[in-house]
Amino acid sequence: LATQYLYSMDRMKYRLGISGVAALLMVAGCLLVVPRWGGVGAAVVRDLVFLAMSILLLGRLRTENRSNGLVTVVFKVAVAAAACGFAALIVTRTMTGIGGLATAVACGALVYGVMLRLLNAVEPQDAAVMDRLLSRMPSQLARLPRLVFGLIVPGPAAPEAAK
Repeated sequence: LATQYLYSMDRMKYRLGISGVAALLMVAGCLLVVPRWGGVGAAVVRDLVFLAMSILLLGRLRTENRSNGLVTVVFKVAVAAAACGFAALIVTRTMTGIGGLATAVACGALVYGVMLRLLNAVEPQDAAVMDRLLSRMPSQLARLPRLVFGLIVPGPAAPEAAK
């Protein structure tokens, strides 16, 4: 989201610079961590580098836009994504094999949707756009997306989606 916004504002050089910094952090972090902790260490380094990239991109958006609205939405989505990952992790720790993985994906998706709703992460104008797109789909194909939309979006747009 932040990348697309910077591109739309013709600020590609900032994204490129942030990517360069992230690449250096990734290489340095992996050189330090992977010999001792292997794949888990690489995953942690990757997550930390992407967190740093997100902070830098959002910081750039705040200086470009002087608006906290987009930063707030991105933060809410990040919290929902973290809850999704945590729920999936718990499931994979309790269930093994393909069944555990499939259950973890389903559980993570459910938690993500619930968290988006609880955090009110979908702006009303975005919900209206999604509702219009769903209304253009054939009714048989739109049934599942409408149910998901109703789970994620609270307020007046959600009952419309339940039709």
